[in-house]
Amino acid sequence: MTLAASAAVATPATPTAQTRRLVLVDGQQLFRHALRVLLAAEDGFAVVGEAGQRSEALELVASLQPDVVITDLHLADGSAVQLIEEIRARFPRTAILVLTAVRARDATAAARKAGALG
Repeated sequence: MTLAASAAVATPATPTAQTRRLVLVDGQQLFRHALRVLLAAEDGFAVVGEAGQRSEALELVASLQPDVVITDLHLADGSAVQLIEEIRARFPRTAILVLTAVRARDATAAARKAGALG
């Protein structure tokens, strides 16, 4: 999926000043879709982009400057810890949440240390 396609498909019809703009980062397209559907049912959230890899995610965050990035811990082209560090350094106002099935305490601790809020 191209950067332009991600942004165009994801833009809500009527975002408000209270709407939190989200970027979803996960290697599994089905999971991203399911999360998008769940978030669409909630007021105050708009998924403005999706990425399956770290490099795509950085491009999206740079161009869309979302309020929140929700990421998996393991990405095909690098760890989410690297992604978190890069986002925190370049876009300090963007909050980062990790949503993962991994139960490794070391990995989650590293994500928190890198700047993930939870």
